Amino acid sequence: MSTNGNSEGKPAFLKQLPPLPQIALKVLQLLRYEDSETKSLVELLQSDPAFSAELLRYANSPLFGLVNEVKTMRSTVVILGRERLRAVTMTVAMNSLLSSPVKSSIFQRVWQHSLATAMLTRGLAAVCDDHSPEEAYTAGLLHDVGKFAFLTLKPKEYPELLRTEWATPLNCLEKEQAVFGLDHCQAGRWMLEEWKLPPEMVDAALCHHDEPVAMPFSAVKLVNLGCRLATALGFDTLKTRCDMDVEGVTSQLPEEYATGFHPDAELIKEAISSKLLAVTQS
Repeated sequence: MSTNGNSEGKPAFLKQLPPLPQIALKVLQLLRYEDSETKSLVELLQSDPAFSAELLRYANSPLFGLVNEVKTMRSTVVILGRERLRAVTMTVAMNSLLSSPVKSSIFQRVWQHSLATAMLTRGLAAVCDDHSPEEAYTAGLLHDVGKFAFLTLKPKEYPELLRTEWATPLNCLEKEQAVFGLDHCQAGRWMLEEWKLPPEMVDAALCHHDEPVAMPFSAVKLVNLGCRLATALGFDTLKTRCDMDVEGVTSQLPEEYATGFHPDAELIKEAISSKLLAVTQS
């Protein structure tokens, strides 16, 4: 069942969300143009020292696996490249939402699930010739952005929903609709459209709880599978009784790609846990 829902005007309560940092929006806007110059990106990033410092921290973190440490904005922009720079920028921007006073253990759990999904979606894309791993990472990172909106705007009501055990994710989406007038997938769509992110990222936020069996093989399906794989490995935000196991997730890959992705569940869980620890406690 699709989670497309009502496509009319943006719900009023979403307008109360704190905005994404302006520096991030300006970087994303520049990156939309293929002919944007390195000098322009460097100067823009240097205009916000705090954001630049966080960008350097994340760029050098295990999340992005650079061989050599980057120390200047110019080397960061040049070495990362456009797609990875977009991924790091969105990671820093999303992490800024965690500075909110509503931050809680559930908030952190959603953040860890988002990072795990991003890493796993990038890993899935890496075995697929027609998908960019860094674009996949960014789409995976942002798939649950609607949950951050609900946690920020409904800090009492929404954690109760996330603590409840549901038969399926669809049951929770229906409850979100009943309580808030839309579900977190629809909220995510509105946010990413407002940030003018690519349509496939918007679609991934909107459709990541659709059944993967019926999906065409696309960036949206990769995020769907990355999200399910993160949950299967224990990086969950919602307790349900019907999640796929690791083998069930990888069986949804096209046959020509499935042979390239045979994760050892314990090893991959340990690797992700180590990377999460490095970035969330530094």
